[in-house]
Amino acid sequence: RQAWLLHVILWIGIVVVTLLEIVDIATLPGNWLRCVAVIIFIVSINLLLLIQNRLGRVRLASSLSVFSMWVLITMLIATEGVLHAPEASAYLVIVFGAGLLLGTGAGVFTGIACTLTTLVFVWLEYKGHFFPRKVPHTTFTFWYTQAFYTAMIISLQWLANKSIKDSLFQARHELAERKRAEDFLRENEKRFRIIVEQTGQLIYDLDVVTGRIQWLGAVEQLTGFSAAEFQMVDI
Repeated sequence: RQAWLLHVILWIGIVVVTLLEIVDIATLPGNWLRCVAVIIFIVSINLLLLIQNRLGRVRLASSLSVFSMWVLITMLIATEGVLHAPEASAYLVIVFGAGLLLGTGAGVFTGIACTLTTLVFVWLEYKGHFFPRKVPHTTFTFWYTQAFYTAMIISLQWLANKSIKDSLFQARHELAERKRAEDFLRENEKRFRIIVEQTGQLIYDLDVVTGRIQWLGAVEQLTGFSAAEFQMVDI
C-alpha cells in the first residue's frame, strides 16, 4: 500500500509541478530558464525514485522524495530573494506528504524542519542578507500557484482517505476469514469431543514447553474425576 501511495504521489508531483512551471513560462516568459530547470529536476528525481520504489526500496524512496522536495522549495525561495515567494506554501504540501508516506513521526519531524527553515529565511530577510528580488510575480501568479498547491493537497487527502478505506476493508475481510476459521475449528472440536466421549476414550494434548496437559474425552466415566478437576493432573 505504501509503494502504491508513493507511486501515485510521485506522478502527481511530476504532473502538477510541470503544469505549474509551464503556466509560469506563459505568464513570466523572462523566467523560462528557471522554470525549465525546475521541470528537469522534478522529473529526473521522481523518475529515479519511481525506479527505486519498483525495486522495493519504498521507505528510502519516500524519504528521498520528501527531502528532494524540501531542497527544491528551499532553493526556489532562496533564489527568489524574498520569503513571501509563492513557493513557500509548498512546505505545507511536503509536511502532508511526509506524514502520509512515512507516518506521523516523520510528518512532525518534517514540519519542524520546514518551520526552522522558514525561521532562517525570516532571520536572513531581517538582517538584509537576501538578494534583491529577481522573479517578478503578479497577483495572478500567486493565485494559480496556490490553486496548484491546493490541488496537490486535495490529491493527498484523497489518497489518505482511500488508504484508510482500503485498510478498513482489508481488516473486515481478515476478521471475517478468522471468524469463519474459528467457527470451523470450534465445530470440528465439538464433533471430535463427542466422538471420543461416546466411544469411551481418553485423550490428551501435552505442551512440552510448559508441561501443561489438556484432557479430553470420557474423563469422568474413566477416572471418576470431573473434567475440570482432571485438568490438574500433570505428566
